[in-house]
Amino acid sequence: MNIILRAKSLYQRIISWMQNPYSIPDTSTWEKHTCKNCATEYTGNYCPQCGQGCKVERFTIKSVISNIMELWGWGNRSMPRTLLHLFTRPGFMINDYLAGRRQPYFPPVKLLFITAAIFSIFTFAIAPQNNQDEEKGSIKITSHNPEKLDSTKVDGQTFIIDRSLPRRSQKIAMSGYKVSNYLNNDNHRAFTLLLIHSALAICCFILFRRNRQGIKLTLYEHFFCQMYIAAQLLALGTIYSIITWEKDSFYSFPVTWTIIVIVIDFLQLFGGKFIPSFFKILFALFLSAILCLIFLAASIGVIGLVS
Repeated sequence: MNIILRAKSLYQRIISWMQNPYSIPDTSTWEKHTCKNCATEYTGNYCPQCGQGCKVERFTIKSVISNIMELWGWGNRSMPRTLLHLFTRPGFMINDYLAGRRQPYFPPVKLLFITAAIFSIFTFAIAPQNNQDEEKGSIKITSHNPEKLDSTKVDGQTFIIDRSLPRRSQKIAMSGYKVSNYLNNDNHRAFTLLLIHSALAICCFILFRRNRQGIKLTLYEHFFCQMYIAAQLLALGTIYSIITWEKDSFYSFPVTWTIIVIVIDFLQLFGGKFIPSFFKILFALFLSAILCLIFLAASIGVIGLVS
């Protein structure tokens, strides 16, 4: 019985921490400082007039390293701390950010691009042979006239095309390959995720109108939600690749895991029951896939006609 009560108490403490991990400090006992930049007297860690920190020391090797690390998100708006919260309390953290508690967290779009860069580095190191094979691949268009098949180099890869096709069809086919090759390249992963999750933000704006607090989210707020979720999935995929030393699917870990993670994110972010939320998420993913296909078809058509 005691074990059950302790487990229940521990669970309640975990849930309480997930919903509100921060406590407001008592500032009445803080010492006063005089800003070395604008001479303003204040209490706290930062000057309210110009924003300079109270700890301004002479430059040392430690401060040089600290300045370099701040560029990569190890400063006050810590990237590792943001990722930790995305792993442990993703939906609650995103709600905090949307509610205005933004100082503790790394900006979402910047976080996405940095995690995409780290993801590309690790996945290339883990599966370089796969990347080389992709570069040596070829794209084929079937034809009833094999003697009219011709090959050409497009972006360093062999593109086999049927020269009996109309000139415009050949251009559209080649532009389709260029767009596909660009989006599938790990170096352009951040742009690809921007496209996918922007489409998902539009669909979630239609299907998930209010968050757990009953606040109606705008389309732009849904966009920032998706940027955090994309960064979370990339970070998890990087960890999965390091542990298993292999690439699996778009995020480098199984698709079923991706859906489970998104369901957990949405349950914490929007609330509701598991089964209805699960089917709404699947429907949102389906609609976003259609939007992406429409965008790609339009892009291929425009590139094919212009080139």
